[in-house]
Amino acid sequence: MLCGLGTAIFATSAAANRVAFGALLLGFAGGAAVIRPPALPPPAWTGCAVAVVAAIYILRPGATVATAFCGGLLAAILNVLLQIQGLTWMPALILSGIVPALAVYLTRRLPAFAPEALRQEAMLVIIALGLAVAIIPEISAGWQSALVLNRSQAIGAEQFVANWVFVLIGVSVLLGGCFSLLRRR
Repeated sequence: MLCGLGTAIFATSAAANRVAFGALLLGFAGGAAVIRPPALPPPAWTGCAVAVVAAIYILRPGATVATAFCGGLLAAILNVLLQIQGLTWMPALILSGIVPALAVYLTRRLPAFAPEALRQEAMLVIIALGLAVAIIPEISAGWQSALVLNRSQAIGAEQFVANWVFVLIGVSVLLGGCFSLLRRR
């Protein structure tokens, strides 16, 4: 999900100029040449990198080259993920290339498709999703360890989940408040 959404959202910044579009193509071609099914980048690193690039775009909307390059890399990772799911190399490459190509085409042809305000809000969603991809595997491993250690006690899985739901809601509200303060600048 992170690769598909990130590719589409990051690719809209490639419509800004030719250098950003070249960075998108370079990221996709380089990533497709280097990243292979057995050696995917770890989800924690991918999620953190995507969150950082999205945060840079929010803080500096002119950082279209880095955002576009990351969008190309995400499309290349999407290509590998499609191959792992059973598609052969060429259809996976075509499908993963259609996502950024369509995003760039629609952004250039229809100015109302991805205005700057919508892109910045979408970057916030990508930050949250990237952090979730980076953190959730470790949290679930921690939950499983805690459940095993606390089997003798009366604390069940429901209590652990309930606490994390409240933490997630609190972090979401905090990020939304920070974003609204950033937008008022």
